[in-house]
Amino acid sequence: MGKTQLAVRFAREHKNDFTAIFWLSGKDRGTLVQSLSSVWPQSPGQAQTKEVINEEELEKRARDVLYWLEQDDNSRWLIIFDNIDRYSATDSGVRNAYDIEKFFPTADHGSILITSRLPELTELGRSFPIQKLDSTEAIRLLITNSGLSGNNDIKKFEGDPDTIALAGRLDGLPLAIIIAAAFMRQTGTRITDPERQYQQGNILQTWMISYREIQSRDPNAAKLLLLLACFDNRDIWYELVKNASSSSDVPDWLRRALSSGLAFKLGVKSLIKFSLLETKQQERSYAIHPVVQDWCSHITSRDGNVNLIQLSDLAIISVGYSAPRVNDRNYRELQHRLIPHANFVRNGRFSDKVSVWKGLHRVGGLYRNKGMLREAEEIYQKALRGKEKALGPDHTSTLNTVHNLGLLYSDQEKWKEAEEMYK
Repeated sequence: MGKTQLAVRFAREHKNDFTAIFWLSGKDRGTLVQSLSSVWPQSPGQAQTKEVINEEELEKRARDVLYWLEQDDNSRWLIIFDNIDRYSATDSGVRNAYDIEKFFPTADHGSILITSRLPELTELGRSFPIQKLDSTEAIRLLITNSGLSGNNDIKKFEGDPDTIALAGRLDGLPLAIIIAAAFMRQTGTRITDPERQYQQGNILQTWMISYREIQSRDPNAAKLLLLLACFDNRDIWYELVKNASSSSDVPDWLRRALSSGLAFKLGVKSLIKFSLLETKQQERSYAIHPVVQDWCSHITSRDGNVNLIQLSDLAIISVGYSAPRVNDRNYRELQHRLIPHANFVRNGRFSDKVSVWKGLHRVGGLYRNKGMLREAEEIYQKALRGKEKALGPDHTSTLNTVHNLGLLYSDQEKWKEAEEMYK
């Protein structure tokens, strides 16, 4: 059981101890502000249907929620800050890092629970490290998930030397055990298989064994996993990835994987079987465990056969060409789902392909329509530099970005900069 699952279990078991429980996603500052502002309609006297129009309104609502939580007559709440894995108490320049303490209500009441992989957060309060599983727990988890035995037969494995040795090599790490069990279930591997020489404490090795098996069975699925890891890990869906087809350089393996919704499902099926991808039934999408995503980044940065820039290109194009028009159906919902992906992919290393700059231009529009004007300005400027180099300053596509940047400066009341755009 991971840190998020433990937090869920705590909330369920102690729900009667609190008048309200608020679950806030803290992957980055923008996501946390969005989560906190979503609590605003629940505060007294607020309209349920009033929409947020810009980033400034989001920030104001978040502050109003904190103020509400600080009131003396509102003291039995629980806030769960989930996945705070980018933390800095100072302006350190670390990508997406922020000070979570600035989002704590300034009151001597209420309760706060934080899930994180960062040891430095222990300075903010009492810590409860998730311990490694002991040998018996590890064996039970391994056998149950590998399909080697029913619950009634698990005890016979607890004293088996080979099973004890394998559980020891997996070092009591639940995720490593789950992935190893999935491998055994899918390949029919036995406990005594000599090839299962997992290095103790090396969870990367555990993942690599499963990844290489997928490569041998379905190379396209293995490549698809590396692409999916280039998006925000929490909510990935077929239509989002399908827009990578707008690239001027779609690799053959991806063209086949995106040829239909069914083809895409078949591609991710292998990843799900090996526990490298999770299905989110309610959203009809997929999620990648943050640790698995980190492994994928490790592979793409070190494997000479993987084109990291091409994957970054495909991701930014996917997000940009998924950006909805204001009059599109479910505009607000899709905009809300895309912003975390835009935040994740926008700082990648890209090629000089025109389709990349057009994708960035659309991401700029996504930010502008959301009221995230600083982010929109940064992206429009990057798209403009790319288009000027690739197409020239007088190309209609370049001028389109110039026009949008001028409108953005007007929105920000930067009249001098706006005037420069229209000269």
